[in-house]
Amino acid sequence: MSVVSTGVKSGLIVGVQLFTAQSVVAEINNMKKRDLKTIDSKRIDLIIHLAWSDRATFESIEEQTGLSESDVIQVMRRELKPSSFKLWRARVSGRITKHRKRLKSYIQ
Repeated sequence: MSVVSTGVKSGLIVGVQLFTAQSVVAEINNMKKRDLKTIDSKRIDLIIHLAWSDRATFESIEEQTGLSESDVIQVMRRELKPSSFKLWRARVSGRITKHRKRLKSYIQ
């Protein structure tokens, strides 16, 4: 998190903070791996974004967030509506691109 600009506008102090993906990832890497219940909303948003992404493998999600595939599934189950979770699971279950090992063997 970094402060980009501060100023005075109509007697109010204005400060803008930017949260970059790298700063969020760094925070996630600092948290305990199994401390899934205390993840804040910015981290949850990043995890959900990566999990829905077709290009992000579970291995890359683990590298960035420190959460294993089963941890990501737990977060998704807890945070998504049941119907959305079912759609996501159906989408990633048969997808070669979600597993680096399967993707490499498919390409070769």
